[in-house]
Amino acid sequence: MNFSNYNLTKKQSEFSILDIKVLNKTDVDWLFALEENCFGSHAWTKEMLCSHIREFSGIGSTDLCYILYKLAGDEIEIYRIAVYSRQRRQGKGKELLEYLLSFEKDKTFFLEVDSMNFPAIALYESCGFQRIHIRKHYYENGSDALIYKKAPIDVFENFSFNVPDP
Repeated sequence: MNFSNYNLTKKQSEFSILDIKVLNKTDVDWLFALEENCFGSHAWTKEMLCSHIREFSGIGSTDLCYILYKLAGDEIEIYRIAVYSRQRRQGKGKELLEYLLSFEKDKTFFLEVDSMNFPAIALYESCGFQRIHIRKHYYENGSDALIYKKAPIDVFENFSFNVPDP
């Protein structure tokens, strides 16, 4: 989805901590600084960030956190979630993720996470993601990649009809 500034501001009024915005190429410098802070030697380059923003989508709060993702039909794949190290465990990443989930209620979300990234796993599970697959020894350090999914809520899933027999 391409957020419009109007829709972004309207929806954001439900959220309180962050000043959320649609990412664009003018954000690359602070995104790169955040990448280095969060991912160190595994940080994406400025060119990779520019390419992703140009081809896909992202939302963030300047200098604090961001999410990069791709919308494909009725699915969204989350590629990157980053929160500045000194701002972690304050609900900012969760707020940004819940913001995206609330904006795209009818979509199915997918993401991949290192099995050793316990804070991220806790975040995803607290937002309703369920582990659906494990890629054994996926990362350079030998750890597994966990694949998570969050499907749209089916309002009739737990609903039963009491229809009398004729």
